[in-house]
Amino acid sequence: MKVSHRTTLKAFSVMLMLLALWIGSANGFAQTFTATLTGNVSDPTGSALPNAKVAATNQGTKLEYTATTNEAGVYTLPFLPVGTYIISIEASGFKKLVSNEIKLDVNQTARVNLAMQVGGVNEQVNITDVSPILQTENTTVGTVISGQTTTNLPLNGRNFQQLTLLVPGTINPNPGGFNGAGQGAQGRPYVNGNREQSNVFLLDGVSVDETIDNRIGYKPNVDAIAEFKIETSNSSAEFGNVTGATVITSLKSGTNEYHGNLFEFFRNDKLDANSWGNNRASTATNKVPKAKLRQNIFGGTFGGPAIKNKVFFFMDYQGTKQRTGGGTTRTVAPAEWRTGNLSSLSGFIRDPALSRALLCQATPASPTAGVNYQAACFAGSIIPVNRFSPTAKALFADNNLYPLPTRAGTTSIGGNYTTSTAARIDGHQFDVKIDARLSDKDNFSGRYSFGNYENPGSQGALPTDLTSLNFSRP
Repeated sequence: MKVSHRTTLKAFSVMLMLLALWIGSANGFAQTFTATLTGNVSDPTGSALPNAKVAATNQGTKLEYTATTNEAGVYTLPFLPVGTYIISIEASGFKKLVSNEIKLDVNQTARVNLAMQVGGVNEQVNITDVSPILQTENTTVGTVISGQTTTNLPLNGRNFQQLTLLVPGTINPNPGGFNGAGQGAQGRPYVNGNREQSNVFLLDGVSVDETIDNRIGYKPNVDAIAEFKIETSNSSAEFGNVTGATVITSLKSGTNEYHGNLFEFFRNDKLDANSWGNNRASTATNKVPKAKLRQNIFGGTFGGPAIKNKVFFFMDYQGTKQRTGGGTTRTVAPAEWRTGNLSSLSGFIRDPALSRALLCQATPASPTAGVNYQAACFAGSIIPVNRFSPTAKALFADNNLYPLPTRAGTTSIGGNYTTSTAARIDGHQFDVKIDARLSDKDNFSGRYSFGNYENPGSQGALPTDLTSLNFSRP
């Protein structure tokens, strides 16, 4: 049986509408993340030109968005996907006007005023120097970071929120939170004096904030970001629930051409020097090794037309593998302390079983007659073993459970045991996005994102240390 192209498109449209209803019921309403194009159309005398047909054509998908000027010659084209557009205007008795390419950014309201020339509709005027008038439609203060910037700049850990620090008025309160790999890297900027919990992060108009500490619940693959905008002041009412920055991120969409890429970024301790702290703690016979680091972040993107000029898809994947740990130090009780001998310490050890009214201190230079200054002290600062708790006895008796120091010295015991730790991060995430032109008046855009992160500690510095397990699935 032969199925027509029109039948296929109708069936696909029904499927997309059902998917839209499901997504809408699950996620609620989203804020605006598209662009708006507006302006005035006039005749050669500067008078308003009503009933002129204005069309903006997306150069990636060749989809056309149309409007008609009103009596004041004003046109408005809302909800335009971010991208590059060419504007064309037609009106009876005037030459057709075609502009150069105009870049529209996320959440931008761009004003482009154009003047027509008298002539036939079959004649055409090409304009090569038109550009949106600078920020006249609202008072929002913000900065747009392009997708090219996000992929070209070196980002440790591949976290896009590092780029928010490029905006004036931001400071970095937590360097490690910006530079780590995986979902646990939760660095957010302090913007204009507001705390990091005062920011909001949106992906395609949907909030990706967590309820705990307002952290970033889902961080998209850097190669999948079309662009994002950091608004730091005077955001519109739809973003009015925060006092800090509003970070509006837009995911890439498919176009009429197939595009994709593959990437891998790796770090390895073989390429690193040992840390200053490890070198300082090392001795001639006992060197603290440098920390272990095996990090691989890999993935790719792919997008294009499902039905040319009608339906477009985009998908991406990113995997994160990290193995960390290695040499570190801990402080454990020296051997003599485990038998109750604390004489290496300066001062005196009070016996808690005796009255607190009794003194336990060194004899002063001018003692008071009849006062025993060491009445409540353990003699020689040695605690009898029979005063130890059963837990302490069991702990000190098992060197496998509570090891002895590996570095000599009891007067300064900090970091007297060299050891190692181990932890890992395993992360997988992907996005699938579909954009479709259902009719001249109906457009559809849907996205499904999935992330799975595990960050368990597999080895503690001491056998008595409990390892952690962090798991998230945004």
